[in-house]
Parts: sequence; structure tokens; C-alpha cells
Amino acid sequence: MEGRKKLLTIRDILYIFFKNKTLITTVFVSAIFFSTFYCLVTPPVYRGETKVLIKMGKSTFVGMESLPEYRNVLFQERSQNIRNEMELIKGQYLTEKVIARLKDKIEPLKEDKSIIGRTIGVIKKGLGGFASLLGLSKKPEGVDKSLVLTFMNALNVRFLEDTDMIAITFDWTDPKFAALVANVYADEYVTQHTL
Repeated sequence: MEGRKKLLTIRDILYIFFKNKTLITTVFVSAIFFSTFYCLVTPPVYRGETKVLIKMGKSTFVGMESLPEYRNVLFQERSQNIRNEMELIKGQYLTEKVIARLKDKIEPLKEDKSIIGRTIGVIKKGLGGFASLLGLSKKPEGVDKSLVLTFMNALNVRFLEDTDMIAITFDWTDPKFAALVANVYADEYVTQHTL
């Protein structure tokens, strides 16, 4: 009898549940409350996406086809070139050019107009101001710098594996504006690359 395993019965499971029912119920109700509160306060965010094909010159590959040991080097260099292009798209220079092109069409981020949303906004601004006074964060200089930072935070650039393509996504509270900005980023990138 001592060598037999003791099986966990339904009665044991129910005993554990009812023994800790206050803790389990509190955690469950808190999770539901905070997730509902977050959904009510946060405005919806839409994503605009476009893809750009990156074509590198063939001069690197000329005469290398007959040397199989250099294939890995070529693929690594191609991937590195595409990642370099991604960093150019994410940069501040291109963002400033995009903002200059969209000067009259920029839609502000929609904010929650309820008393809870306004209260959270005031608290965020207060904490941001306090952090900048302590030197923990830098306050943007002027409206343009703030807009550039907002655009750079909303922009996401990712490399599509096994292709020569880059996906440019832009998140905003207005779906038409998100799509417009993603396309303007792609167009401005091509224009700057051509220049």
C-alpha cells in the first residue's frame, strides 16, 4: 500500500479551489475590471501598410556565380543591405521629409474625451514634465520635434524573410491617414533614393 501513488481526485481539486476562493475570485475580477477599463479608455488604432521592393545592383554578383564558396557571403551582404535601407526609412531625416509633404493633411491623434481619459492624459503630462525636470527624459523642442517623435513611434519597418521586400506600417487613430502616411513614406523613400 505504501508504494502506490495517491491519485488527485475531484474532491481534492475542489478543496484547493474553495480554500483559495477569495484570492482566485479577486484576481479574476481585477483582470476583468482593468481590461474593460483599458478598452473603454483607449481609442482604436488602425494600421496602414505598404511594401517596397529593394533592388540592389548586380555589380556585386558579376563573376561570382562560378564560386560557390562566396554564396553565403553574397546572401549575408544582401540581407545587410536591406537592413541598412530599413534603418534609413526609420530615420529622422525621412520622417521630416514625410511631415513636410503632409503639412496640410496631418490629422491629430484622437484622444479620449471622457473624464477618465482626460484625467489619465493630465497624469501622463505631469509625470512626463516631472521626468524631464529630473533629467530622466528629454522634452521635445517645439511642435515639429514632438510630431517627428510621434511619427517615428507610429512607424514600423520590417524585413519580409526570403524576399527583397520591406513592409512599412504606420499606426494611427484614423485609418485613411494611416494608409496615406504609409504610402507617403514609401514614395518619399523612393524619391530620396533616386535623388
